[in-house]
Order: sequence, then C-alpha cells, then structure tokens
Amino acid sequence: MNVLRRLFAIPDDGCPWRIAPAWWMTAAMLIATVQTLCLVVLVFGVYLRNRLPVLVTDGVAGGTMLAVMLGMLYLLPGRGKLADKLGIRKFRERDLRIVLVGIAAVYAWEFSVTPLWEMLLRALNITWKENQALLELCASGSWRRFVVMLVLVGILTPVMEEVLFRRLLYSLLRPLGIWNGLILTSLVFAAVHFFLHGFPALAGIGAVFQWIYLRSGNLAASILAHMTFNFIALSVAFFIGV
Repeated sequence: MNVLRRLFAIPDDGCPWRIAPAWWMTAAMLIATVQTLCLVVLVFGVYLRNRLPVLVTDGVAGGTMLAVMLGMLYLLPGRGKLADKLGIRKFRERDLRIVLVGIAAVYAWEFSVTPLWEMLLRALNITWKENQALLELCASGSWRRFVVMLVLVGILTPVMEEVLFRRLLYSLLRPLGIWNGLILTSLVFAAVHFFLHGFPALAGIGAVFQWIYLRSGNLAASILAHMTFNFIALSVAFFIGV
C-alpha cells in the first residue's frame, strides 16, 4: 500500500507550470477556444461538409484551437517563454519511467473497467456504439488515410488536448483541490468525446494523463503518453481491425 501511495503521489503544489495566469484569464482562454471551435465547425462542418472530407475538418478545427490556446498563453502577462507557461521542460529519464507506468495503468484500467461498464449498460437496456468513428474510418481506409490520421490524431490531437485539458482546464479547477481538479478535468475529457461505450475508460485515461503531467512536472511527458496511446489505437485499427 505504501509503495502504491508513493508511486501515485502528486507534489503538494500540483502546478508544474512556472507562470500561472489568474483564474479569469484561464477562463477567458477556455471560452475563446470553445468559441473558435464552434466557428470552425460551423464553417467547415456545416457549410462545407459535402465538399471537404471529415479529416480536413477535424484537422482545421484541432489546429485552430491549438493556435488560439498557444497564442493566448504566449501573450499572458509575465516574463518567461511559452514553455514556462505550459509547464514544458527538457525530457529526463525519470519522465520516461513515469510515462511507461502511466501507459501500463491506462491499459490495465481500460481492459478491466470496460467489461463491467458493458454489463451495466446491458442491465439498463442501453444501446451503444462499440467503436469510435475515427477508428472505424482508419480501419476502412488506405495507407494514405492512415498516415494522415497518424499526423492528425496521433500528433496534433494529443498536443491540443493536453494543452486544453491538462494545462488550462486543470489550472482553472485546481483551487478545488489537486484530486478534485484531476477528477473533474478527466470527466470533462471523457464527456467531450461523446462516446458512451468508452466513457469510464476515457475518464480513467484522462486521469492518468493528468497524473503523468503533475507527477513529472512536464507537459511533454503527458503529450508523449497520449501520442503513444493514439498511435497504438490507430495501428491496431488499421492492421487488425476494430
């Protein structure tokens, strides 16, 4: 028990970044990001949905959100590089160990909780879709689509989501307590995927990624874990099938 307690302990401050904005600045950044996403989806998803493939829409939306978040963080008051405001520093061997432990925890959680969640959904007579649309798209696609998805879903999406959830949203919820902020951030992370079958798994995955960030004090560590997870999921979908 003591070993597990030491393993999953989080530093008392719970804030890896060296330059933290006021809560209202963080809230403004989140609102601006959501508004930007809505605008991009409206333009590309509604008016151009019959002219552009879904991957283009997702790529533009994700890239725009990331640009908005990084731009606003860069313009925050206070001296320091953008990396200081994100909580990114040089990768160390300890960070890699934390990432490996986190990835192992992610799969242990996913494989243990999903069957129980399916049993509950069946007991409540709730239907669900078993696989995410992007994985089905990857499984039925060509090599070209697979490579494009590796770039968009394997690289761009993890960077965007880690900045949005692990850095911005958590810092907004951090005053509620380290673990309360972690749990709430993870629940929101799972909810915005709109994937009922994977909700508890995604919530656990989000919690582990947040733990990796706080434990290592390096956003690059949680980004690497997220990229690894997405790369594996896409590769399994493409080569084996979902």
